[in-house]
Amino acid sequence: MGKICVGLYGGKSIFKGKEVPLQGDTIYCECPDKCSLYKEGKCLCVRRLGIKCPNGTVTTEKGYTSRAKKYGAFRQKYTGDETYAKLKSPIYNKFAIVGDYYWFNGGYVRARKAKENDSPREVVSGYVLWSNIGTSEFCIPIVDMNIQLLNAILSYSPRNIFGESLEKYYLEYVADILKEMQEIAPEMYQELTEKYPEYKSEKYIQNYVGRYAYTRTLRDGCTIHDGRGNVGVLKDGKIYCDNLKGIVPFGGESASVVIELGETSTIKITDNSQVCKGTIFE
Repeated sequence: MGKICVGLYGGKSIFKGKEVPLQGDTIYCECPDKCSLYKEGKCLCVRRLGIKCPNGTVTTEKGYTSRAKKYGAFRQKYTGDETYAKLKSPIYNKFAIVGDYYWFNGGYVRARKAKENDSPREVVSGYVLWSNIGTSEFCIPIVDMNIQLLNAILSYSPRNIFGESLEKYYLEYVADILKEMQEIAPEMYQELTEKYPEYKSEKYIQNYVGRYAYTRTLRDGCTIHDGRGNVGVLKDGKIYCDNLKGIVPFGGESASVVIELGETSTIKITDNSQVCKGTIFE
């Protein structure tokens, strides 16, 4: 099991709160070469709210506050490591292959192995599904997965604690799961849609129009509208606008400009073609 990432946590609060001692995490993995998340620079073992990867382990070393003499050496031990902050949390992913498991992040549904006392009516291919609004991640071994179970997961109708249906919201997650499955596990996606062709219908095609996304994460080369009649092209994190309207210096009617975008710049999606795999929504 090899080391794939180290990270530092704690320290001085950005809100001027009480400083807490640093903590250093070291993540080890059995099979990074068989993980679709690792290929994207992400890992389930990076600190976050969610399940840990069944293929990884994390060791945590307690450190010091900035008042301690060993603080600098402890911090350098991690920041100087070649794997420091190499991986990020997969907070926007909905489906992945992690070693010999399928990982689902479905928003409102969880799954577990069936037990002897479970009602046969609740069991699908050896698994039980249930609504869970809190933590909705789960892993299923690839050898256990079949199209019947996959369909049960995707067609599940979750409900909140008041018994109200959450199907409308779950459909958004299902659309994302199907999109990522098509890229990561194309054979399984093909088998699913051959048996259940409805998953190719418009109902399961994600519609991003009206949502806000971080502009720099949109598809490079896409056309962007600002709602004031201005049209630009996103290229390498900048917007090129040949006919900027509005307030133009020196009494001009229009101008050609290059707009530098910040990391937090957002824009309203006007066409689904603006969205790509790396798009991050607000």
